[in-house]
Amino acid sequence: MRVARPIAVQLPKWGVKFAESAHGPKFRMAERADPFHKVLYVLAGQTEFRCRSFPHATVSAGTALLVPAGAPHRLRDLEPATVLLLCFSRRWLSVLPELAPLWRATVAQNKGTISLGESVRIRIEALWRRALFEQIRQQEASSTIAFACAAEIVALLTRVGPPPVEQRPAERIHAVAAEVANSFMDNWRLDDAARRAGMSRRSFTAHFRATLGKTFWEHLEDLRIAHADQLFERGEHTILGVMFSAGFNDVSTFYRAFRRKRGVSPKQRMKTLSERKGARPNRG
Repeated sequence: MRVARPIAVQLPKWGVKFAESAHGPKFRMAERADPFHKVLYVLAGQTEFRCRSFPHATVSAGTALLVPAGAPHRLRDLEPATVLLLCFSRRWLSVLPELAPLWRATVAQNKGTISLGESVRIRIEALWRRALFEQIRQQEASSTIAFACAAEIVALLTRVGPPPVEQRPAERIHAVAAEVANSFMDNWRLDDAARRAGMSRRSFTAHFRATLGKTFWEHLEDLRIAHADQLFERGEHTILGVMFSAGFNDVSTFYRAFRRKRGVSPKQRMKTLSERKGARPNRG
């Protein structure tokens, strides 16, 4: 159902609420300040975000708006927007020691607005869907799962950072490369990486090779294979488990990439490491 006014949100005792606000053509929002923190994720449409704590911003789908508790703010739609809400109390934010300082730093660094890349959008939207489902389901552990989804969304936003649009090309490339290093296991696409750098696909490809001496795909593959090798070293995973954890979607692609980078197959690598760990020292 599309609404003409902001929806009313009442937090449950445990301090987190997920909701959806689908705006109609006549949507109007007066300036308001809530006693809880909010993440507003623009799922569709275009809206103007005004918050006294930050510069005004016109945002569209794929943007997260960060609203601290007590901050006067409002939305003015330029196109009817659909907004997903994550509302959480100050008390909830303090349950995990890391969350509160991370939230404050993320809000300050991004000035209330974060444009998300495709891989982060996919993860956050999946978490929101799961949390909304659990809220309605209200079965055993539903609140725990929704709690975990909220914590993961806040944590993911702390890693994104502002788009490096004001930096030199090499600085933008390094910023994107650093983001990829934290999320190489996700379904990264070249267009996604180029958007994060504020460049066209062609420009990004050229600058990436000039800056790092390899293509974006080579960089992504290097990170995935290095992680796979670490998992093999630990000796706690199957080949399928390593493949999945490193971000590969099928065994044949993983085998080709691993052999290309390491000179042996995953099976040979696992066997060598197993024999090395099982060898007894020679006592003479």
